[in-house]
Amino acid sequence: MLVIHSPLGALHLIAALAAVILGAIVFRSRKATRWHRRVGYGYAATMLATNVSALCIFGLSGTFNMLHGFAILSLSSLAFGMMPVLRGRPEGIRFDQHLKFMSWSYIGLIAALVAESATRIGMPILVANGYTPRPWFWALVGLASFLVAGVGALILRRQEPGLQRYRPRPRANRGETVDAASS
Repeated sequence: MLVIHSPLGALHLIAALAAVILGAIVFRSRKATRWHRRVGYGYAATMLATNVSALCIFGLSGTFNMLHGFAILSLSSLAFGMMPVLRGRPEGIRFDQHLKFMSWSYIGLIAALVAESATRIGMPILVANGYTPRPWFWALVGLASFLVAGVGALILRRQEPGLQRYRPRPRANRGETVDAASS
């Protein structure tokens, strides 16, 4: 049974689930298209809502904890991934920055999903068998996050050469003439 403890928790859950879906669409769709940009902005907005709401939730420990640190890390990844886009079409190093930081933003989101699922499923089993909840909770969060980040890094490394086909070509190679006075 799903228990929502507050409207803020509901917002966090809905935004996170929307980000999972939109992120999957962005990563599976053709890049550098209007569709990619529109869904990508939706992903960025839902990630912003997810992380800001996470920073406002203190029910687990009553204070700032490791999960808040992950939310700040996620916001940083999102910001660094969106900066090249907000400056115009990402080219060169800005393309690489966008690709890597947005990929890590999604990997982090999936790590959080798996960690949350592991604790929701694993903790009742551990507690029912007499284990103390607090250390096992953090162990499950850490293990799930570490495993997803490792698998994500491997997938990203394998997929990166294929994603380079979306790298914008230098303007001179697009059939445009480069004005000598502007260079």
